[in-house]
Amino acid sequence: MLRLLLPVLFLLSASATAQATETPPSSPPPILSPTDTPETLEQLAAKVELAHYPLGKQPAVTAFAASILMQELGRNQSHRVDAELEVKFLMWQKSDSRPWPLLRFQVLDASTRIEQGRDRNDYWGLIEGKPVDLSGKDYEQDRQDCRRHLKLAQQMVQFLSPATVLRSLQKPSAVSLGELKLGRSPSPFACWIVSGELAAFPLRSQPGENVAVMLKAYVDKTSGLLTGLLVQPTAGEDQSVKAGEFLYFSEHAPEAGRIVPRTITHFDVTKDQQKLVQLKMTITTLLLDGKLNVNDFDRPAK
Repeated sequence: MLRLLLPVLFLLSASATAQATETPPSSPPPILSPTDTPETLEQLAAKVELAHYPLGKQPAVTAFAASILMQELGRNQSHRVDAELEVKFLMWQKSDSRPWPLLRFQVLDASTRIEQGRDRNDYWGLIEGKPVDLSGKDYEQDRQDCRRHLKLAQQMVQFLSPATVLRSLQKPSAVSLGELKLGRSPSPFACWIVSGELAAFPLRSQPGENVAVMLKAYVDKTSGLLTGLLVQPTAGEDQSVKAGEFLYFSEHAPEAGRIVPRTITHFDVTKDQQKLVQLKMTITTLLLDGKLNVNDFDRPAK
């Protein structure tokens, strides 16, 4: 099978004979202009929101349909693999209110029809032209491949609303000014940097479901656009980190009231923090929150 392919209001009450005092509510942080310096996580999130939503705040994305060129670039590849995909995604709620993300993708330029997905039941794929449930032991590799595709789609949805992701960070660090340099790029560029914890994140390189991570975000100092993410799974109570992933967002362009990256490059990050390029996704067409429903993800009839 072809392997391809996120006010505490404190009252102080005096005794009955003392005069009561009250802490006035804090005012919301000001919205920063592109030239202002963010001093807090909320100010940085507001700056990112302003950059990515030039027409005003947009609703959260729960579905998309896209055409994507995927290029596998890992060093362990015997040759470069390019594939054009048609991808559909929907964040669906099961009857028991569990989030159940749905996926359907098809490789357009394959000599034989390659199609996989996750419907209301579970993962499925076409094997010799027939739909097969991938839950069996014989299809473990196919199931893991499909799960990786699902995680890539979940990452896309999360970072179409990047300010929301920043605001969800737990134990955030101070905002600092630093640099981001990738590979053979001629020079690093200045970024605002903040890090924190997320309870669950869809790491492409990790088997199984979403995991708790440490996340470091890089925001371009000039544009205010989210440019990079270092995401590493937490490892036990000592909070040391394992190898993780780095996502680089580029070629930003307007789409449905948003500024979105048209190219996402994935790197594996080693324990000594080396970034090894693995995958490049170029989005050629993108339709956000189209008229998709659960029936669009059902596997083909036998």
